[in-house]
Amino acid sequence: MKFTKLIEDLEIIIEYKIKDAIGRTISELNRRNMLTAAFASDDIITSGFIELNNQIISNIEEFSKLKLLKKGEIIVLKKQINIIIENQSILLFGEATKLTSHEPNYLKLEHFKKESKRIMNLQIERLLREKKQKTISFWWDLSKIADARLNSGHRESRMRQ
Repeated sequence: MKFTKLIEDLEIIIEYKIKDAIGRTISELNRRNMLTAAFASDDIITSGFIELNNQIISNIEEFSKLKLLKKGEIIVLKKQINIIIENQSILLFGEATKLTSHEPNYLKLEHFKKESKRIMNLQIERLLREKKQKTISFWWDLSKIADARLNSGHRESRMRQ
């Protein structure tokens, strides 16, 4: 599967998992007869962003396992996750308003968006450091092999003399 297709499918998977988390929250609120309470919309936003943050961490972790991940692909991944955060925050706001008839606290929503972006940036930075370390390690190992070959070739030529 191509890298771009993986990234495109990421939003569908994350949206599904967020809707599942919202569903669990709504069930819990219904069970306690609290779905019409003013705080219910904030609970829906909170559960959605908790799931979004978990998905950001786990998906970047999965992408870090890919061999030969290029820096350009990491940048594309970051851009796509930024888009996902924006789209899912709109979805969460709409769902919370529709389901509870109360508009969620906008400042709380913005705080969660900033937190999600902070988490994403930390994970991307970790991924870039790991990529850099793997590259350095690869070239270090390659130089040791080349050095060993040169030294053994040098010894063989001395033995022939």
